[in-house]
Amino acid sequence: MYYSKISGQFGIVVGAMSQKASNLTVKRIVKDYWDGHIQHQKYAYNTKFILEAIIQKLGDSKIYRITKFDIEEYKRARLADKKRNGSIGNISPRTVQMELQLLNAAVNFAIDNKLLHFNPIKRLIHVRQNPPKQVVLDDGHENGPQWISVYNAVNDNVKPILLTLYETQA
Repeated sequence: MYYSKISGQFGIVVGAMSQKASNLTVKRIVKDYWDGHIQHQKYAYNTKFILEAIIQKLGDSKIYRITKFDIEEYKRARLADKKRNGSIGNISPRTVQMELQLLNAAVNFAIDNKLLHFNPIKRLIHVRQNPPKQVVLDDGHENGPQWISVYNAVNDNVKPILLTLYETQA
């Protein structure tokens, strides 16, 4: 038997997980994470929107029953969603990655507070990201007019950095 600091309730250990843990939903874990940790942080306002997106898509799912298919379905659904700030386009893969990392942190918080015994989603949360965009000035010709106009447009204190990046092709 164990006592949960967060929920203030006792659970009975059965095998590798308690009866209470086997019924924990994503919504409950995220809410406990909010109540026990996030709401006291300076970044809480922004994090609340991410947590709401997680709850909207996965909230009623039992944490121990989430499969790779569920995570892939979440990724597909979120990548198809429109941005909430009104700008054109869909949610980026990086945003989905941050959401899943936050869910992983919430599950780890539940483990730290003895609500769960292991993290069932840890191995499921990788999102493939697009490679960074590369900008080629002057079709790769050295010291072309585009490069010179960019170089002349920046502040003097940035010019050495820009020159180093240009010369090392970083």
